[in-house]
Amino acid sequence: LGRAFVASLHKQDDVFTPQEMPDASSLGEMVRFLPLELEGAVVDEEELYLATMERTPHAVLPETVFLRGPVAEGYGRGGKKLGVPTANLPQSQFSSQLEG
Repeated sequence: LGRAFVASLHKQDDVFTPQEMPDASSLGEMVRFLPLELEGAVVDEEELYLATMERTPHAVLPETVFLRGPVAEGYGRGGKKLGVPTANLPQSQFSSQLEG
């Protein structure tokens, strides 16, 4: 059924239905940084919700990029979650390398 039906289920029991379905603009925002692209329009009718996405390939850099600069203070969780040491470099020093 549609998004309104799922919203009513969420309102009745947010444990059984923990999330509501996003509208078209929210869905686009959710996948903005993921390798997914919406195919066509999101169908958001009373009895039908349909969103079709296509996985897009990652863009490969044309050459290896080497970055060097002062390490900025982070939140202290990157290395712990990833299991390898990490360093935060200020984006402002590398804007030309990071442009896509």
